Amino acid sequence: MVSSIHSLSLHIRRRHRALMVSAIAALLGAGSSSATWARDEMAMNCQIMDGAAGAGWQPVEPLTSATLPGAVLFRSSTPITVKYGVRPAPSLVPHELILAASWLGVGYPWTMDPAAVPTDVEGIRYRVILDARDGAARAVPLSESPVALDRRVTDPAIDSTAMNFIQELVLAVPPNQLPSGEQTVTRVAGSATLQIYAIDMLKGLISSLGNDRINVGSLPTTPTGICRKRLALSGMEALNLGGGGGVVPIPNKCLVEAYKTVRVPLGKYGVQDFPSVNSTSPARSFAISLSQCAAAAKPEITFTDKYKSVASQADPTVLNLAPGGARGLGIIMLKGQTEVYASTGGAGRGQSTHDAALAWHSGQM
Repeated sequence: MVSSIHSLSLHIRRRHRALMVSAIAALLGAGSSSATWARDEMAMNCQIMDGAAGAGWQPVEPLTSATLPGAVLFRSSTPITVKYGVRPAPSLVPHELILAASWLGVGYPWTMDPAAVPTDVEGIRYRVILDARDGAARAVPLSESPVALDRRVTDPAIDSTAMNFIQELVLAVPPNQLPSGEQTVTRVAGSATLQIYAIDMLKGLISSLGNDRINVGSLPTTPTGICRKRLALSGMEALNLGGGGGVVPIPNKCLVEAYKTVRVPLGKYGVQDFPSVNSTSPARSFAISLSQCAAAAKPEITFTDKYKSVASQADPTVLNLAPGGARGLGIIMLKGQTEVYASTGGAGRGQSTHDAALAWHSGQM
């Protein structure tokens, strides 16, 4: 009887222990839901990595006399990487990583777009845009304090994030007000400075991306290493953001209809009309029109000899007639009455502030 009671007591005691273990396991399981805070912890020891290869500058809209102020002439895209570590936030208060930027030292803003800052080419401005994760494209504004442009959830499993910047060169004046000749943009002008920030903040403090300014000096500086990282770029470095290339030629061009046939009737002549070598028939005038020329464009016209032969290479200023026709005759191209242009590498040059019509003459000899 005693043994049976002892056995019963042991059974109850073991069952009680099993219940206790189950209860503890259930409690720990319920508490594990707080692990989601691990994705909202403090960002620590941030680094902003400027130097990843960008896409390079690509032409967007050609610069001609018809190009309007505000047109984007060139565009480039480049990623800037932010590396960080995490640590648990006190009392499990959620944090987030705020990505902010602004321009300093710009001076007088451009009324059409204050976010576009001057370059070393008068009339060409530079704009930097952050392609944010929420789908918005937010231009870096002029502001003494950085402006919040995007946010990131901190994640211990992913110790870095990328800011995708878009760079643009924008026409700020009518084309005829640009400096003459081909220009090259190499830097932002004056003391203009692009500042990029990665800042750890309490989640919810930033309510309006693109508008909220951050007083960095008023933010807590503890614990040591909390993310308060700033990258400042000016001059050539600001244009070469992300290593995408800091020298951008701005060509002045004309639009021309390619492969257009201009027929020039030269008439019919006999041998008696050419009494000596280098005699010429009367010249027939024609024009080659170039439209929408930029202010300082220098149009070039090159003539190619369709019926060029080895025998005719001795004098590239004479274009050959079609095979099977008269022998000993050729065609010369003149600008005005005296300038003769070669068909191999020679070019006619002119200059126009708006549209250009280059007058030429052709004649047989």
